[in-house]
Amino acid sequence: MTQLVQDRPVVLGQPTTDSRWYGAASRHVVQFLHDLRCLPASMWLAAADQCDPIDGHAHPADVAATEHDADGPERRLHVVLNSMPVVARRIRQRVNSELAVFDGMIPEPAIQRMRRVAHLAACALAAGPLLAREDLERLYQPFADVIPRSNELVTE
Repeated sequence: MTQLVQDRPVVLGQPTTDSRWYGAASRHVVQFLHDLRCLPASMWLAAADQCDPIDGHAHPADVAATEHDADGPERRLHVVLNSMPVVARRIRQRVNSELAVFDGMIPEPAIQRMRRVAHLAACALAAGPLLAREDLERLYQPFADVIPRSNELVTE
């Protein structure tokens, strides 16, 4: 499937040549990651705890393993992320870096939940121009109250 992103055709599932650090929505991802860094751990953990443990905790790289929701928003995000593997890796590294400060202070299962929900939200923002509005809202929902996102990212 081909979609236009900022007047350029992008084939889903194929690597892009976008030179921006976090893709076409770099500005939104950078702002989210900055706000995430400033977020108290308790608020980040509360956002992670909002998610359904099966549906909402799928890491974008592990979405293929969630066969129960073969056509859900996480699966569609995974398909889009296949076209931007460098962006997905950068986001994963940045979130892992932010979580490193909590090692030893927060139990590992809680850190894993925090990591997964932050990965989903940041990757959804990066893939926003290629995702349906409902998918973007669903994937970003745990942070919607604590880190409001810009409405200009919403696709039609």
